[in-house]
Amino acid sequence: MDKCIQDLAEGWREEKELYDLLLILSQRGIFDADFQLGLTQLAQIAKDKSRVPYLQAQECYAQKNYQEAAVFMRKALQYRGISYDYWNFMAQICQQLGDIEGQYYWAALVTVHGGESYASINLPLDNPKALRVVGQARLNPCSMPFYVQFYEQDGKLTDAYGNLAGQYLADENEAGYRDFCGVYNPRQCLNARAAVASLLDDAHFFPHGYTDFPFDIMRCREEKQIQVECPPGRTCIVPIAAQCAGQPIYFQSGDDRKGLPADKWEFAYFRCEAGNTVISSEKAFHVAEPIWLGHDTRRKKLVLNILTDGLPWQAVKKQGYKSVPNIKRFFSKGVIFDNNFSVSEFTYPALAAIETGCYPYRTQIFNDNVATKLSEVFPVISEQMKALGYYCTNLLSDSAGLFNGVLRGFDRSIPQQLTCQAYEAVERCIEHLDAWTEVDNYVYLHISDAHPFSTNIKLAPYTQVSLPWQERILDEYGTTSVHKKRNALNMTENQYSIAHMDRLLGWLFDYIEEHYAENEYIVNLYSDHGVSVYDKDNYLLSENQSGAALMVRGAGIPHLGLVEELTSVLDLYPLMDKELGFTIPCKTDGHLPKAFGGQGRRYAVSMSIYPGQTFKLCLRDEKYEFRLETKAFTQMSGLVDMRDYSVHIYRRDNFEEVFAEEIRSRFMGEAVKHIQSFAVFE
Repeated sequence: MDKCIQDLAEGWREEKELYDLLLILSQRGIFDADFQLGLTQLAQIAKDKSRVPYLQAQECYAQKNYQEAAVFMRKALQYRGISYDYWNFMAQICQQLGDIEGQYYWAALVTVHGGESYASINLPLDNPKALRVVGQARLNPCSMPFYVQFYEQDGKLTDAYGNLAGQYLADENEAGYRDFCGVYNPRQCLNARAAVASLLDDAHFFPHGYTDFPFDIMRCREEKQIQVECPPGRTCIVPIAAQCAGQPIYFQSGDDRKGLPADKWEFAYFRCEAGNTVISSEKAFHVAEPIWLGHDTRRKKLVLNILTDGLPWQAVKKQGYKSVPNIKRFFSKGVIFDNNFSVSEFTYPALAAIETGCYPYRTQIFNDNVATKLSEVFPVISEQMKALGYYCTNLLSDSAGLFNGVLRGFDRSIPQQLTCQAYEAVERCIEHLDAWTEVDNYVYLHISDAHPFSTNIKLAPYTQVSLPWQERILDEYGTTSVHKKRNALNMTENQYSIAHMDRLLGWLFDYIEEHYAENEYIVNLYSDHGVSVYDKDNYLLSENQSGAALMVRGAGIPHLGLVEELTSVLDLYPLMDKELGFTIPCKTDGHLPKAFGGQGRRYAVSMSIYPGQTFKLCLRDEKYEFRLETKAFTQMSGLVDMRDYSVHIYRRDNFEEVFAEEIRSRFMGEAVKHIQSFAVFE
């Protein structure tokens, strides 16, 4: 065991001994001077920052100060989001506060992941709101807008999948605007999408059965009449969705009154100009926040973030960029970070890291089977852009960041399950920019063409007709994307999909260059991880699998083209801060690259914190690649037993293994910084 790990183990045992003592005292209701002294000592030495606020919450609870106990518990959950003890205690606090939905949500997490029966929480079949939060806790957090329905059938408790079309996604702030789930209808038959959503709901389709069925989510409130007052010289757009097909909605300004039959759960836009407009209906309808038109010289007219899910930039680089001529041409007039790496091996934790600029052990977003939420202390990119006054739209994404709050700042989100194809993203984006020329736009696109999928997703026709059947039919059905093997089928499909995506993005880039001056826009293109299909050896954090894209172009961006500076996708956050001026209340882990006047970074850090598998950490500097892997599996909570681990170091240029003690010591010192908050030694 390395000296730095020995020191970490000694500190962990000291911390645990003190914590266990304080926990016993708190459970006995003893919060005397000795307890307070111990709490102060624990705060000074604790690597697990959740322990002190948990004990403080225990003290507040004992004093019947339940509001303050909830504040401390939210802080504890910020540092350790997955914990049976914390969930149980939070359920008790919510019960004392009369927060029925919160009580059942936290209790349901314990039930779902502890293998208990729902009878243990006494399901409230007469409380639809509580039932729904239990149903959402039952699903993984990538399943949005879905839940599990509970009902009695033939005297037995039955559950089945359902969607939330036509409903509000949460009940907090009921007097204000809440996320309403409509159905997305670009330009098709009116009311048909709502009918399909109802049919799928009645058939209890599994969420993946909704592939290519987009929902449309906006912050709304339910009203029968609203009044829109536009001051002189001001204009706004009012989005409205009806609750019934053909529902009459009336508009009146002065003596001018007209009505139209509105569309069930489909948003339509109405322009209100100077004066007073009354909008009414006999039945309630859903109205989103008015979108006020106008530009501000402190903003750009367009900020476009394109997440090219799974684009393996290091593999693209080795192939001479032949599959991405349009991407390379466009961003060569900006900066292409050619030595860039992801934080995680799959989208769920990587997206949270990108959107916050913080590592997964800080966001606590790493387990895609547990429905936990990102702490509000981390402002995500869309929240930053909303605060700057942009009209923020997520025109295409999967639902990985919706429930957990990673994509919580958008005025509008159009999610769908699994596949997010470039042709849809580009079409939606261009139509959106055509329509919304009078606002400053922040647009987010999540494109999945480059992402290998399991065999339940259709192959491109090009791949199907290019390969003989012997190479087309493989024995890897059900293999998850991060473990797909190197073979002709997977490589052909990936290379064609990347080239096809690039061709479509070329259309979007041409549109931007034709409609915006260089100082009016910023485009950021990046990927959350790479792919395994080019690897001969199976290593989850390989250069191909963690090599990710990061490139920027537009107002204030230097024209450097390809640069070899070592970067991480975490660095997008400080890059956007430099470009646009964020307000950052907490320390982030991103580094502003030297190409933008920053200090840059010494190490690109990639990690796999995946419960049920070994923990893996990969550190890269300019010369070396350091790999650490535990023998023990990562626990559901993200804790990792560090008593037994292996280390290998390789030269990045020729992959020759290196055994120099001083190099190992340097990398181990950096590794400890990243593992100390979740390392255990038992």
